[in-house]
Amino acid sequence: MAARQPPVIWAQRESFLYVTIEVDDVTIDDLSADDNKMHFKGTSHTEVYETTLEFFAEIKGSEMKRTPTNTRVIELNIPKKEAKWWPRLLKETGKVCTAPSFFYF
Repeated sequence: MAARQPPVIWAQRESFLYVTIEVDDVTIDDLSADDNKMHFKGTSHTEVYETTLEFFAEIKGSEMKRTPTNTRVIELNIPKKEAKWWPRLLKETGKVCTAPSFFYF
């Protein structure tokens, strides 16, 4: 079975990214980050979800923190390597699978 793309929303501050993966009642199989990418794979009921986000600039992947919340979403706080505002979340331009979150503004 092919993995589905999970809904991802995001916001930023000068030195942090806030990334939310919206999958209900998910079991996390893999959640990892390095200097410029974040990978998520999880299972919810019978569906498998997977995404890899290649960020616009470098992050401190080893310092990524998951905010303890309910089982409806996965909230991540990811420090940027260099504190400055990004024009977009991902390295690639054009249509992407993410949406901005206005909860953090």
